[in-house]
Amino acid sequence: MRKKLIVWSGGYDSTLLLNNLAKESSKENPVYAFSFIPNYIDSLKLKKEGQAQKNYLKYAKTKGYHIEHNIITISSSACPSYGWGQQKSWFTFILPYIPDECDVYFGYVQGDCIWLAISNMYSIFEKYKYLGSCLNSKLDFPFAYKEKWEILRDCRDSGIPKNCFWTCENPKKIKGQIRTCGKCDPCFHLKTAKFGLKLKE
Repeated sequence: MRKKLIVWSGGYDSTLLLNNLAKESSKENPVYAFSFIPNYIDSLKLKKEGQAQKNYLKYAKTKGYHIEHNIITISSSACPSYGWGQQKSWFTFILPYIPDECDVYFGYVQGDCIWLAISNMYSIFEKYKYLGSCLNSKLDFPFAYKEKWEILRDCRDSGIPKNCFWTCENPKKIKGQIRTCGKCDPCFHLKTAKFGLKLKE
């Protein structure tokens, strides 16, 4: 029985992908979700991201999905905060956790600057399979040809509650409430996607 392993950040892309995979999960064959947390991460972002993930896991439980969530803290020396793309970091960290007969999923979409990264990931993965004793495992990017507005549409249509997502990198505390900054790249891409969805509809 093949295992399913996903790198899960708690954003729209990876949460939708996790939800899609979880629909076919069972007690005997759960989806294994891995979240990597650099120890220098903004504390407000960490709090909101973690709460969104907890909200989703509660929702998934009501749907009868079976998910095993693993949170792994990464030191800043292993994951430098500048000059090292998120894609490379998460891919590097997931490698030791890949068993044989496993499908490994990332939720990157168009606009995530992934095309060169994907090519490198496939190449490294094929070599690593021999070193890591996971010869029959596969790497997959199901959303690689999707645009962000399509992800928003699918998230809405899936029925996943809105409190199950978090994207902002630099949230602010305003009057006791944690709010999105509206200026970081994830906030900008989300606004653009919402606008794009309105245009399409």
